[in-house]
Amino acid sequence: MLGTHRRLIGFIGVSLMLVIGPEAYSRETLLWVAEYKPNVANRILLDEELRGWLHKDLNWPIETVYANTQRAMRMVQEQDNVCVDDKLITSERQQFAHITDLPQVVVPGKRLYMRADSDYAAQLGAENSHVGFQSLMASFPELRLGVMAGRRYGNQLDEILQREKRQARIWRRASSYSSEELLQMLVKGRIDATIEYPMVVANWGENNGDLISFRLKEAKDYSLGYIMCSRSPSGEVIIGRVNQWLAEHTQSRRYLELHLKWMEASIHKDFIEDYNQVFNTEFKLSEP
Repeated sequence: MLGTHRRLIGFIGVSLMLVIGPEAYSRETLLWVAEYKPNVANRILLDEELRGWLHKDLNWPIETVYANTQRAMRMVQEQDNVCVDDKLITSERQQFAHITDLPQVVVPGKRLYMRADSDYAAQLGAENSHVGFQSLMASFPELRLGVMAGRRYGNQLDEILQREKRQARIWRRASSYSSEELLQMLVKGRIDATIEYPMVVANWGENNGDLISFRLKEAKDYSLGYIMCSRSPSGEVIIGRVNQWLAEHTQSRRYLELHLKWMEASIHKDFIEDYNQVFNTEFKLSEP
């Protein structure tokens, strides 16, 4: 009788897998690592809105946790049920994470920020002009640069930072408030420059009128942030679902408008051209 019961249970289990699919057995709670808590002043509101929209549609148990980039990427490596969003693709990350085919976000590229009254800024020319980062570091050996520990700034900038012989001049902050701390340090004159996204600085708002920005020749005009999950069976399932979601929703005007909402109107036209190029769409500024 006991053997009959076991065979019956086994038959039911196999039947359920055929009906609902094997992924139902691996639907453990997904840890979604966000960089900023909702009450942090310099949080990236675009990330919050897109994340909330995606989570509602994903139909998966999700717990949002908070950690800086360095800690978040370690969690992706060390655990089987972790995802992060809005991260640059690097060759290292491709080794240990499943990554979406399409980016989650497109944002104006990183810029070099200095105090407007800085002697360094006065020597670099007009605001928004292009500056060579490698030339900058070589020309101003005493310049103190602040960066976020664990963040990837793009291949060219990362390589220059790693090759810098005077590493003591580079201040590396490692906390969930790194961007805010670096901007505060810049305004107070404790560092001379930092590299940040215009959207982050605009959202920070505190004394950002004291700052001036320059485009970096080694950085793209826009940056792409991807969703990455643990290289595990459940991570692969999640990335598959997110790929389908992004393929559909990035084609919508709503997705574009969520980006535009957090940008200054003066850059909307140029940004829409970048968005169209990335997602193969044909949106125009004049559309309602």
